[in-house]
Amino acid sequence: MPLIFMAFDEMDKEGIKDRINVFEELAASNENVAFDMSRVRHLDGTGIGAVAYVQRRLRAQGHRVRVINPSPSASAYLRDLGLTELLLAG
Repeated sequence: MPLIFMAFDEMDKEGIKDRINVFEELAASNENVAFDMSRVRHLDGTGIGAVAYVQRRLRAQGHRVRVINPSPSASAYLRDLGLTELLLAG
């Protein structure tokens, strides 16, 4: 069972800038991680970059990172970027 991280409602530059340590901790967790994005209202490149950072670090250790329960706005943003299958599939 993966470690489930409840993503911030603001997964954008402003919402992440003071919480970057959370992503460092997730990247060092040495386990599978699922980002629950059900509460995400705003998602931008900074938020996607934070998820990608965790994914790169954990995949190098043989772990999976995926997005679960994306809110309508998060789902639309991921779809627009062509990342839906990549992140939702893990």
